[in-house]
Amino acid sequence: MRLRLQLAVLVFLLLAVRPTVVAQHAAPEPTRVASTGTKPLMAEKQLGYLCATNEKTEAAERVTLETYSSPALENALLSSKSFWDYITDPATSYLDRMAAAHHGGSRLSPEELPWLWQAMADVRAVPSGVAAPPCSAVMLAALPLTIDALEPGSNRPRPRTTQVVLGRETPVPTKNIDFPVTVEERDHSPWLWQMDRALSILFTRTNSYYGDPSRYPARVKAAWNWPIPVLTYRPGDVVRNSAGGFVHNLDPVEWKLEWSRISIRSQALTEGAPHDPLLLETILKLALNNDNYYVAYSARVDDLYAWGQDSYHFEELAHVAQIAILQKTQWDNVAAQTAFVTASLARDNGYSASVPHVKPLKTATAVLAIGRWAVDKKLSSWNRYYSFVNPVCRIADDPPFPPDQLRDPKDPQVDEKLKIFEAWFEKKKPALKQQAEAELPRLRSLAKELSTDIE
Repeated sequence: MRLRLQLAVLVFLLLAVRPTVVAQHAAPEPTRVASTGTKPLMAEKQLGYLCATNEKTEAAERVTLETYSSPALENALLSSKSFWDYITDPATSYLDRMAAAHHGGSRLSPEELPWLWQAMADVRAVPSGVAAPPCSAVMLAALPLTIDALEPGSNRPRPRTTQVVLGRETPVPTKNIDFPVTVEERDHSPWLWQMDRALSILFTRTNSYYGDPSRYPARVKAAWNWPIPVLTYRPGDVVRNSAGGFVHNLDPVEWKLEWSRISIRSQALTEGAPHDPLLLETILKLALNNDNYYVAYSARVDDLYAWGQDSYHFEELAHVAQIAILQKTQWDNVAAQTAFVTASLARDNGYSASVPHVKPLKTATAVLAIGRWAVDKKLSSWNRYYSFVNPVCRIADDPPFPPDQLRDPKDPQVDEKLKIFEAWFEKKKPALKQQAEAELPRLRSLAKELSTDIE
């Protein structure tokens, strides 16, 4: 259920913002595709062969890692320090490094988790020197863009030739090699690429281990205590774009490192977490950071949902968290994501037979909270319609018109739909406010459990 919701959120955001992306490569010939690395244009058949080879190697590697061991690996797993030295040592073999990551989820204490997080940030701030997998698709909307990405010639510092990574002065790759698709190629692959893979595996394993309800609070405490210096961005400092905004004149390397830290900490705080009030409090704290856009943007607001074995009480708490964000955030993209998941929680999700305790949940308070964004004329017409009017129309029992009628931001009916909605919302507002007053005692009682309040 969660995966379906996350995919729906991604599709919603892509449709809502409709970014204009400049093509970086000419369209390929019908029977040839662009290389992913140093090879020239290759036939689709050859690319398909590389893709199949890579998938076969990946599958075999996963099986091997379940039982793989070596004397050096066994010694490394005896203590956190020997484990960390071993997994980060350039001399460690590829397979031993991956096996250490696979089996090391419980090796680091809560106080040592920042070793992993900082290492991930350092490694991600430097190009790995390896091209994308031969059968992968790149999502351009993954990161907010800096001005450097949009204006490549604008007062950039000279490219760095080396950078300190994990205490080692490391050459910055200037070109990519092809993605290693065989065991032999991986054995001789660049250290930075190996570290990126190994740390990602270890991160997942660590989050799973510390996702136990008894261990999760220690992980949250460690993540909040991780000293990551971040800049303060006020609304006037951020030029909005479809992916979230970019900051003028920010060194691209420093910005990438900052975003990596922010993103990693957000994942460390929420990934694999138990569905309890602490998770909801954590998401709230991230999403309501009104000083740094990227911190708020990193909040996993799609986790403000209920499914599976979640109780109805947890669902109520998630709804209160949604309302708090909609009422208090100053970032429209954060509000848009929250409005989407709020509308999803309000609808019959089709799982009522298997999870009868998870029910459609909607309140007038939430409609009013989304409505304030829907009538905000500082936002673009399309943003207002798609991101906020639509969710209200999905929640309301008697909407002014069915949701999702328009799909094109340039549709001439957008402004007319907004006028119809504004008239409907103004007419409904007195009744909504009266209903919200009746809801307030219960919502405020729930909000106390999350150390927040509802207006």
